[in-house]
Order: sequence, then structure tokens, then C-alpha cells
Amino acid sequence: MEPSFCVLAARSIKPDVNIHLLLQQIFNEFKIEDKIHAILRGGAMDTGSHSIWCQAHILTLAVSDGFKQIDGFTELINRVKDFIRRIKKQQSLLRDFPQINSFLEISERDLFKGNEVRWNSCYEMLNLLVSSMNSVNILAMDNEKLPFFSLVDWTMMEHLTKILRPIYNAISFLQKRTSSVGYIIPLMKAIELDLIIQPVALEFPRVRAAIVNGIKCRMGGWEDEAVLIIPTLLDPYFKMTLFPVEKHMQYKDYLIFEIRKQCPPIILHQNEFGSISTTTTNESNPFKRVKNYLSGNTSLSNESISPPVLDERFQIFSEVEEYLTSPTETEFHDVASYWKNKTTQTKYPHLTELFLKFCCAPATSSESERLFSTVNSTLGAMRKGLSGEHLEQLVFCRHNILINGFF
Repeated sequence: MEPSFCVLAARSIKPDVNIHLLLQQIFNEFKIEDKIHAILRGGAMDTGSHSIWCQAHILTLAVSDGFKQIDGFTELINRVKDFIRRIKKQQSLLRDFPQINSFLEISERDLFKGNEVRWNSCYEMLNLLVSSMNSVNILAMDNEKLPFFSLVDWTMMEHLTKILRPIYNAISFLQKRTSSVGYIIPLMKAIELDLIIQPVALEFPRVRAAIVNGIKCRMGGWEDEAVLIIPTLLDPYFKMTLFPVEKHMQYKDYLIFEIRKQCPPIILHQNEFGSISTTTTNESNPFKRVKNYLSGNTSLSNESISPPVLDERFQIFSEVEEYLTSPTETEFHDVASYWKNKTTQTKYPHLTELFLKFCCAPATSSESERLFSTVNSTLGAMRKGLSGEHLEQLVFCRHNILINGFF
């Protein structure tokens, strides 16, 4: 039992293009049932279906807002790039100072002059430089061609790495395939805690505030987005703990409404010992009347001994109430492992169905971006007989086959 998703080979789609409408046309043409729950994209929100921003994209834009608050930041980054670029070209320095061999891990693309550096690559460069501060200072003093970093520069770099580390760790976590949209709100709260409420670094308050405000502005209205709220509620480690008390009833109603809209009613029979047995209303037994007739039981006598049927609305309310009021999990685990448990599925059958629907979308579009990168790196001068579009189709089809476990 796994929430399923597919990666679309959709390159350079304009923000105002309705992806859901395009897919519906394909579904209608091939007579495929439309089961789209959400569309994750790095652009705008107007897709016709519930859509979610790529969280890595949101965090990247928010960090850019923070960098704009730092005077001299661009000049400092250019000197850092120049230093690493020169070091990588001088193998003798790398032999004399093995501590700085980690600079080889920096991509050449990020070191090009005039090339804008992604903030996560920026963090990696600053972090490597700060961790090798003594070696870097010795090299700069012995080699006039290398950029020199003052105490003010080192202080700025050290504070920036502290501020960026929680966001860097958050994106690394979100880019895992097992990270669903249910982790977006918890990580947003965690970043706010690390930067504002209990800051990991007291310096650069304007930078920290700009990053948090950038996240909030781009996530505006999430408090009323069931597509984000419900996956968070279905994480047994959090449930309602991240939300204000005045929102609890509203979010409980979200669960009840979605269950009644999506799930087939499950009739629960209460027997004399208090245990509960379940039968689905859409699975009738055509042989039951025949068996009762042949055994001498009339339909009246059969009904008279049937245990009382609990009202469907009460079933759903009781299930949701029991789940939300039970203690949260004390250890953090992958949310899927909780809902795969047979005991959990028996105890919360409606919520299990809700998990499969609302936790299907990943938190970022990283898988799609990696596949496009694979295609770009595969197409070379020796593969002129293979078109880019054909290769994209092959790569994305294979990837989706593996995701959905066909092999």
C-alpha cells in the first residue's frame, strides 16, 4: 500500500497554462478515469486542480530575499568563487593542504564568472571555507594572487552558514522520495523556530526576518488549504500539535468532509461482546438469502438477530475523534510505515483511504528536475540519432514504471 504519483515530462510550461485541463483532454481521448488529486509544480498555482508549489523553489526564493538585505554579499561570494577556482587549478596547493581537498567537490558550473550561484551551492562553498579557515588564511598570505578574507568577512560567512544550515537540511530532507507534502508545514514551522523564535544565530536579524517573511508570503493562505492541512494531520507524530486550538474544529471537519466525499460507507456492526465487524455496502452477498432459506431461517428472523447498525456519520466522527485524541507517536518515523500497519488499517479504515489520496504528492519537483538533467547529460555529440524528445519519453516512462512498482 503506497501513495502513487507520476512524474510528468513537462518542460517550460508557462504559469498561466492549466496543466489539469491538458491532462483531462488526454484522459477523455483515451477514456481514462481522471484520478488527479494534486499537481506539484515550481510555477504558479492556477492549474484547475489542487496544486502545490515545489517547496524547494519557495525556500530558494525566500533565501534570495534574505541575501538582498546584506550589503556586500555579492562581492564576497565572487571572492569566494575566485579563491576556490584558483585553488582547484593548482594541484600543488591541494597536495600541501589536504584539508582543502573538499573544494574539489564544488561544481565548475557554480564557479564561472558572472554565473549566478544557487543558494544551496553558496551554502556549501561558505561552509567548506569556514571549516578550513586556518588553511585558507595561510594560503592567502603566502600567495598574493589568492583573494584575502578579513575578520569581518569570516564573521559574516560564519553567521550566514548558521542561518542557512536549517534551510539546507530542510531541503535535503524534502528532496527524498519518501517526503510527501505532509512535511511542508512542519518544516516551515521548524525554520521559523530556528530563525526567529529560538534563533540559531542572533546576527543578521533583517536577513532572518526576510527569509521567514518570504516563506510566509509565498505560502499565504495555507491555513485554509486542505491539500496541505490533511497530510499534516495524518502524520501520527504531529496530528493537531502544530495548529492553534481555534483551528482544531475546522481541521477536524476537513477530515470528516473528505472521508464522506471520497470513501464508500463502511457499515459497522456492534455485537454483544462489544467487538466491531465491518462490511462494505458495495459488496453484497447474493448467496445469503439462499443459505438462510435452505437452513430454515426467514428473513424476519435473520434481521431480528442482526446486531444494530451504527450510523455512518457516527462511524466517521468516532474514527476521526479517536485518532486525533489518541497520543501522538513519541518517535519520528516515515508516515507511510504507520499507515501500512495492519492494526492501523483495521482501526482507521476511512483515514487509511485518506492517507493514500492526500499523501501521494511529493514535497518537491526534484525527481522531475533530476530526470531532465539526466537527459541533458546523456545527449551528446555521439548520440545525434536520438532526439531529445524521444529520450525524455523513454527516461520518464522508465522512471514512472519503477515508481509504481510494475517490475
